[in-house]
Amino acid sequence: MLSPKGLFLAFAEELNIEIDQDVGHHRLLKAITERLVEFSAIGKQVVLFIDEAHAIPEQTLEALRLLTNIETETAKLFQVVLFAQPELDVALGQPSLRQLRQRITFSFEIEVLDRDGLDRYVSHRISTAGYNGPSLFSKRALDYLYRTSHGVPRIINILCHKALMAGFGKGDHSIGIRPITSGWRQMTRKGWNCLRPIIAPPILRWQVLPRVPPRSCFISGACRCESGQ
Repeated sequence: MLSPKGLFLAFAEELNIEIDQDVGHHRLLKAITERLVEFSAIGKQVVLFIDEAHAIPEQTLEALRLLTNIETETAKLFQVVLFAQPELDVALGQPSLRQLRQRITFSFEIEVLDRDGLDRYVSHRISTAGYNGPSLFSKRALDYLYRTSHGVPRIINILCHKALMAGFGKGDHSIGIRPITSGWRQMTRKGWNCLRPIIAPPILRWQVLPRVPPRSCFISGACRCESGQ
């Protein structure tokens, strides 16, 4: 679990701040602020991306809100983008996180794919991997893939991976319905549910960007994206 101090230390590390792990809270925040001011002075905007944000404990989410207080008299020194499963909505609905919820200036939910969207998604993923031949998956296989995944990209990815590995092991040049059904049975035996996300530790990434224009929807706080992926 990512603790509040763990969040600050991870952010400091991503900013290439060399600091002792036993440093006090005040000194740690001061070091982060000084580095952000350095970037601001040269016209750079820091954007902190946090993936799997639904796995962050409540105390750490509150610490994130305190972190966003770092600013100058004229501008925010960094922006936050959260990527999460819908469980983040439940967490943000708690009264104790009201202030963090109010700072979210933009929110977007990625909807599940329809049947045609699934075809295009699978084709895109395969072509991105370098395959340019005829369709690897039969229509029946894709139909079953849609029924079992309900169009959730993460489930599609897992089932396609299992099917492709099974096909590779057998030397098949195309994927029929059997590897998809086999993969789905493996998932259901493990208690998998397409509506239940994979819980993983949050991942932090930061990126230095040119100064965000004042009209940007990110200028006054954080944004979040929710996905079934």
